[in-house]
Amino acid sequence: MKEDILDAAFMIEVIDYIPESDTVLVECSRILKNGCTLVFSFGNKASLKSKLRNLQGKNYMHSYDEIANELRKVGFKLVRK
Repeated sequence: MKEDILDAAFMIEVIDYIPESDTVLVECSRILKNGCTLVFSFGNKASLKSKLRNLQGKNYMHSYDEIANELRKVGFKLVRK
């Protein structure tokens, strides 16, 4: 598989549907050129919106802290929250 091929990657609420977020982030790191950008959003299971969704029987898989820690482990630098 090719590595270091993309200048940027965007994942908008994709990680909400993938239990293995660590695997996804490792792959993002692999395909991005060194120092390039990953932009993504996800539903934070610790948020107020998540608490309201829980009342409807829906929930998010990941918390902000969990994803932030996984990003750091893979080598990403958090620039903006």
